[in-house]
Amino acid sequence: MALLTRKTQIALKAETNEGNLTAPVTPGVADAAFNIFEAGFSNDIEQFERNPFRSSVGHMTSIAGVKTGTISFTSELVGSGSAATAPAIGKLLAPCGFREQAIDKLTGTITGTFLVGETVSGTAGSSTVAAVTSDAVYVVATATAFTGTITTDSSDTDGQISTPTYAADVGFVYQSRTTPSTYSSTDVPSAALTMYNDGIKHRIQGARGNLSLRASTGQPVQASFEFMGPLVDTTNGTMLSGISYPTATPPTLLSAAFTVQGFAGVIDSLEVSTNNELAARRSANATAGVISTKIVSRAPTGSIDPEATVVTGTESHDWWGKLSNNTEGSLEITIGSATGNKFMIIAPNTQYSGISVADRNGIAVNQVDLSFNESSLAVDDDIQILAL
Repeated sequence: MALLTRKTQIALKAETNEGNLTAPVTPGVADAAFNIFEAGFSNDIEQFERNPFRSSVGHMTSIAGVKTGTISFTSELVGSGSAATAPAIGKLLAPCGFREQAIDKLTGTITGTFLVGETVSGTAGSSTVAAVTSDAVYVVATATAFTGTITTDSSDTDGQISTPTYAADVGFVYQSRTTPSTYSSTDVPSAALTMYNDGIKHRIQGARGNLSLRASTGQPVQASFEFMGPLVDTTNGTMLSGISYPTATPPTLLSAAFTVQGFAGVIDSLEVSTNNELAARRSANATAGVISTKIVSRAPTGSIDPEATVVTGTESHDWWGKLSNNTEGSLEITIGSATGNKFMIIAPNTQYSGISVADRNGIAVNQVDLSFNESSLAVDDDIQILAL
């Protein structure tokens, strides 16, 4: 009997006991509540070759050793429909190195510089900066409302918001995060994944992964994930029933208010990749020879395709000069407008890393490669995704 490709489900659940194959976490119906459009599974089972010297030169049976697997799939950037409820994609972002935090919004007359991770204080409240946009400062949600002039506590930067407006519980921020060394932390948990395919199931434990976002004009943002972890044997498996898939229609890339390094470039597409380096924690004590995978480094990158501009003068932007001078600046783009189904992607320290000329329907464009860097004063501030 042939198995059907479209009859596929992915379930992902954060682990509390990282990569425990003797008592594995089992994802359930609630852990599969997101739409997928592509899916793939592969295994990597090391083979120890045994070819002793003898009268023949043929090949003998090899021995299976360390076992890891990879599960990949594409989902979409879609909200829950309520700013107070995190989107389903949030649980997928966590093992890719993103910490989820509820956020409040501060607006007003903003002067100076605010950095992700620093403390801001008002007359009646204080919190930590979670993200900074061109017109607002988002802070980790606090039970105390901000009043009075808001300032930073850092001697390195002076940020101030006078006549502030405070809005509580406006959504969530997903902030790129260095994996903590304490494996009990929930900031960047490992995950157990099961891929059901029309009667069989593929499983990995102790997994972490990578995220790639692809945005094109007039289309929903596609979020591609690839997770690697210790392999669990493939078996027969009945598909899950009763999954509550997202009901909101994903927002499209229109009225995006895109800017990069202070310039409102005319783009048709944007790509963002975390480029996490995943290392297997090999262990002779582990059933699969691996406890889990860990994010040991990341080098987030992206690309855009803006219309070419003159170097100086009206509507100019010196792409080439900024590339040569290692210039950094913020990238900001908005997807959607409805509360509970709006997203922003922010990269405060975007650098042009390569430029080539191209063509789009007879219009000259630049194909610009991007690097998303940490700032000199803050860490883990290279990418933020806001769900608002």
